[in-house]
Amino acid sequence: MSQVNLIVDAINSLGGLGTLSDIYKAVNDIAETPEPSIRRTIYQHSSECDIYEPSREDIFYAPHGKGEGVWAIRDKTFSIFPVTTGTKILRKDLHELVGGSVQGGICPTSSGHILLFSDPEHGEEFGYFDGWQGDTYLYYGQGQDGDMEFTRNNKSLLNHKADGKRVQLFKGAKGEVVYEGQFELDELRPYDLVEDKDMHDEERVAIVFRLVPIKEHKTTLPETNIKLISQNKIEVADIERHITESTDVTYTAEIQVERKESKLVTEYQDFLGKNNLPKLSRLIINIEGETSSLKTDGWIEESNTLLEAKSSASRNSIRTAIGQLLDYKFQIENQGIEVRRLAILLPQKPRESLLNLLKSLKINLIYKDGNKFTTTS
Repeated sequence: MSQVNLIVDAINSLGGLGTLSDIYKAVNDIAETPEPSIRRTIYQHSSECDIYEPSREDIFYAPHGKGEGVWAIRDKTFSIFPVTTGTKILRKDLHELVGGSVQGGICPTSSGHILLFSDPEHGEEFGYFDGWQGDTYLYYGQGQDGDMEFTRNNKSLLNHKADGKRVQLFKGAKGEVVYEGQFELDELRPYDLVEDKDMHDEERVAIVFRLVPIKEHKTTLPETNIKLISQNKIEVADIERHITESTDVTYTAEIQVERKESKLVTEYQDFLGKNNLPKLSRLIINIEGETSSLKTDGWIEESNTLLEAKSSASRNSIRTAIGQLLDYKFQIENQGIEVRRLAILLPQKPRESLLNLLKSLKINLIYKDGNKFTTTS
């Protein structure tokens, strides 16, 4: 529990106000805390004090005047929440108690609370994948269609500390809901931006808030099925071999392109092997906080050459390959591995204007030329 919340709970236990000495004792009844630290935290969160900064929550005030040594909670923002952890309550009854909209998952209230409703069982069909990851509850922001943005209720949750709001989490979204307790955003990492699918199965960037409980309690919410990469790491892997070209299975256009690219990479790998040229492998790029790894089409370790294959020599294909190479290069070098050469692998030689484009960017071209492959720089 943060020190601010310790002090708030202590003052509430004293009936809403107390002298510094009473507050010291009440705080230490909850958790051992040095008195100077308690006093400093109160002063830092009171606009009546010289060390207060506007970026902090203005929580405490001196009801008997500055210097009298009596402190209280400024308004209803940090008053005791009228529902206890584990309580089941109809959502409509909850809103009658504390206010807020009866619809939506993030509901700011005029009573100083932000109500969060999490329904992992039914949320996935709308693109929400809430759940526990260790001691952190991953909670999807609002927005079912397209990229999520830090506007409206997402912005309210992001700024809940600066705005002096307490976050209350409930399991369920309709009818009867269960109070899970008070939470706050992780101080060091309040959210992740992850790529997933929206309700229309379209790619989008989602805001995933990282909530930590103020007090430990037995939860009824499940673990998340979001698997975020825990640390940066580069792995060298073998090329996945393309085995057959013909099949009775009908593939989507996207998968057909991937199969053609895979076949081209396999042919180039075989060409290198037959001519005793350096081995072609691939890199798996793990990036902390992402939901999936990046996989390059090719990597020649002997020359630190990064390769991207395309099934067509069209302008759009080459432009896409350029973007991928630059992204991969940045991510790889960000993890301490130098990329000396960039190359694009194509099934045929592209037209002159595209050759000049690659030359200007110092990207090598490797293209299939009959039964061999030709490299230009």
